[in-house]
Order: sequence, then structure tokens, then C-alpha cells
Amino acid sequence: MKIEVKGVRVEGKKKQVDEKKRVCPYFPLDLYRKLNRIARACNRSDAEILLAMAENWLNQPQLIVWIQDRFGVSKDDPFRITPIIENGKVNY
Repeated sequence: MKIEVKGVRVEGKKKQVDEKKRVCPYFPLDLYRKLNRIARACNRSDAEILLAMAENWLNQPQLIVWIQDRFGVSKDDPFRITPIIENGKVNY
């Protein structure tokens, strides 16, 4: 007797509205200890603290300019980001 199994094929998986990308940097031990200490003080995970820091940092035009200057992105580089504030939000 032969048993035939048919699987369910999912055509075009739905995309989540709030899709996330995984980012896992390797931290030097001293930096990780600082992050971990802040996370414990706030009763949050390391990932939650890093997300809060990134949200804050990426929405400050001065820091966007600073990091590009630090890594030598010239003012006339076509990939240089120029932050624009529209309706109270930073866009680029």
C-alpha cells in the first residue's frame, strides 16, 4: 500500500508590517559590561537598550554628521547623508 502525502504550498508569504532586521555586533568586553550594567539598572534586555540608543542616535542630525566626519566621508561624496527635519522628524 502506497501512502501519498501532499504538503501545503504557501504562495507569496505575507510580509510583516513592522519587519525587523537582525544586527549583532561583537562588543569588546569592557563595552559589553557597560551595556549590560545599564540594561540591568533599567531592568531591560541588552537588545532593548541598544534599540533605544539607536533610535535616539539615528534621529539626531548632529550625530549623523559627526559619524560621517569621523569615518572620513567627504562633503561632496554622493553617499553622504544630509539629514532633513520635516514635521519634527529627521529624514534622510
